[in-house]
Amino acid sequence: VIHPTKPLAYVVGWEKSVLYEVDINQNIISQTITLPKDAWPHGIRLSPDGAFLYIAFIEGKSLAIIDTISYDMKIIAVPGKAVQVAVTSDDKYVFVSLYDTKSIVRYDLLTKNIETLDLPDDSYWPVQLYPTPDNAYIYIADQWYYFDQPVGNRIYKINVEKFAIEQ
Repeated sequence: VIHPTKPLAYVVGWEKSVLYEVDINQNIISQTITLPKDAWPHGIRLSPDGAFLYIAFIEGKSLAIIDTISYDMKIIAVPGKAVQVAVTSDDKYVFVSLYDTKSIVRYDLLTKNIETLDLPDDSYWPVQLYPTPDNAYIYIADQWYYFDQPVGNRIYKINVEKFAIEQ
């Protein structure tokens, strides 16, 4: 992901469980931040102002919130293998896709409340999450293909405030 106001990019290294800060003007890794061992960092997004990174940990079954100045890290347990994250542009919610439980987590950044929404029984593997610009909905791609499992080809539309699937 690219920082919105600084010439920085952030990349996770899955096998080494690290976060790289990349100076995109100099084309160098400017910092390497160690993440929890065997967490399997995967999806990464920035808060709208670039102050925080949100990282999904597959094996760590958690959401990491990392301050982009101090690199202080808060780990929030989630009830499944976290694959991807998304943050609303009003910086109110972070969503996490959990592929093994076929569910979505909504984490309220103000109250710190965690809610889980199960997808329909016939869903496959929720992965990508994209909120609409007005923060009214989040779209979820049920797309995963993993270990010879069926391919998902559905998109779910979630009402952000109600935290419910809409048709």
